[in-house]
Amino acid sequence: MASIINYRFHVFRVLMIYISFFFCSVYPFLHYKAFECINDIVNLNYFVAIFTLLSINPLEIGKFKTILLLILPICLIFRNWLMLWTVIATAYQLIELKIPIRNLAITAFLITLFQLLFQIELILLGITSHTPTIVEKTHSVIYDLGLGNSNNVGTTIFYLISLLYLICFKHHRTLFVISSITIDLLMYYYCGSRTFFLSSLILIFFGLIYFNGLLKRYYRFYIALLPTVFVSLIVYIAIQYEYLDVEFINEIVSGRLYLFYLFFRDFTIIDFLLGKPLELDVPLDNAYLAMLHLGGIITLSFFCICCYKAIMSSFNEIKAYIPFIIGMLFAAMAESTFGAPSGAGIILWMIILTAIIPQKYTFQTLNES
Repeated sequence: MASIINYRFHVFRVLMIYISFFFCSVYPFLHYKAFECINDIVNLNYFVAIFTLLSINPLEIGKFKTILLLILPICLIFRNWLMLWTVIATAYQLIELKIPIRNLAITAFLITLFQLLFQIELILLGITSHTPTIVEKTHSVIYDLGLGNSNNVGTTIFYLISLLYLICFKHHRTLFVISSITIDLLMYYYCGSRTFFLSSLILIFFGLIYFNGLLKRYYRFYIALLPTVFVSLIVYIAIQYEYLDVEFINEIVSGRLYLFYLFFRDFTIIDFLLGKPLELDVPLDNAYLAMLHLGGIITLSFFCICCYKAIMSSFNEIKAYIPFIIGMLFAAMAESTFGAPSGAGIILWMIILTAIIPQKYTFQTLNES
């Protein structure tokens, strides 16, 4: 009888965390133009937090989970912390329940693909508009598929390519390379999203390096430092923007350098340490800035340390995921890929958290499918 109850409770916990992961996977889509009305009514962070809490076994509370549970009441005061709490807590519970990464990648891929096809169907039915935009810098016409911004299309395609890599890197490598390059070129031709075009190419490039056995252990130090390098670069540009001659570069990256300056301009020491609610009415298209605003330098440092430790101490175990990690880190310069809920972002957190939590949760377990 006890074994039946334990089994059913385990099934219930797995169901709860899958629902939480589902909400994380649809989260980016609800911030697009066609679904802003839903996002204004429903705050998915609360749903993710509730279902993640329901997946916790109260009889198995380790040190890391204890810290998460102690921080949760603080999130009710500092509401900007809640989003990052849901991301980290969901990733941790997925690890604890030993949900294979490939299964999650397939789930997130299908959800993202359905969202994209659904959006195309809305355009065909005339429910949403699909207005072409002329880009003067490149003298080309780009499309947003009714998502309000062509970069939103780039984000969706990048997530699809990233998740496709996680699905195919073991047995369908040729399929991944051919399909992802084709999809990436089509996305760039129709949407002109340069950052996600390059991020996808970087992921594919490092994927080819891994496929050919050229991803060596002595590269780990440089890869592990990537988040720290990006954060340092952003902070330096933000502080020195008025004194740097970066107008040409700022134009190439669609004004993101000036965006760094705006977000840092009114930061106090407390804001820098603990974060603060977003006050500017502009998109926070950068995962590092998003984490800094949501949780301050403490949370951002936690991510950088986890990433460094995971790559340095578990390089051989996570070698297959290195192309995915690098692609996500580069794409984070233009989108909050891991600073807000998303299917690919949760998986990234799972990979780096596995290196710092108890040894009974291993990469071997997460690699099973």
